[in-house]
Amino acid sequence: MPGLANLALPVFSDVDRFVSRELARHPITRPKDLPPGASEAPVGILLQARNYFWYRKLFMAPARKQVAILKVNQAQFGTAVWLNGKEIGEHDGCFTAGYFDVTAALRWSAANDLVIRTGAHPAAVSPTVPAGPDFEKLRWTPGIYDSVNLLASDNPVIETIQVAPRIDSSSIVLQTVVRNYGPSVSFRLRHGVRTWKGEAFAAGAAPQQLQLAAGESKTIEQTIRIPDARLWSPEDPFL
Repeated sequence: MPGLANLALPVFSDVDRFVSRELARHPITRPKDLPPGASEAPVGILLQARNYFWYRKLFMAPARKQVAILKVNQAQFGTAVWLNGKEIGEHDGCFTAGYFDVTAALRWSAANDLVIRTGAHPAAVSPTVPAGPDFEKLRWTPGIYDSVNLLASDNPVIETIQVAPRIDSSSIVLQTVVRNYGPSVSFRLRHGVRTWKGEAFAAGAAPQQLQLAAGESKTIEQTIRIPDARLWSPEDPFL
């Protein structure tokens, strides 16, 4: 992992043969050998004898933490996960990351057996799920398009951090998503900025006291001013 289904050895036959409804309905790009009524198909026409592909990986888990999250950054078409024979869950999105709580199924400091299923074509997911409609798209290659990571941490979990620069005010705006995978918890969140090389402290913000109910997620937004910010440029690629 990752890897697209058309890279497999031995080779799968007809691995990405699928005609989207957009392609079938377009007078110029419509293949001439489509069956009658193809242009009325809800999603498209399947030209292969499968609906899914399966990935399997054996791995050693790290030392015990409070939470273990499996993150599948991007997979087509849809994602389903099993760990050590236990069904974990599904994620329909084709262009967004899927997060799976594998804490209960993971064998800490031991061998684990991971199975990931992806759809073989856009019709494997619900018609309401964006799968990339494009009447010029001739190949619908399924598979895991991005990295797969096991995220082990204590609770609560920082899921994502997004940073946006505000050059005029020499500051940055941060949005941090924190999620509680356990009972109600109180904690302190503090943002700090360091240089990429050398990790010298550049700026920080006062700690925030937060509380999350069981299973709750919050998005925390904060602005941090960075005095005398040294801006990145091709001549001076400073971060």
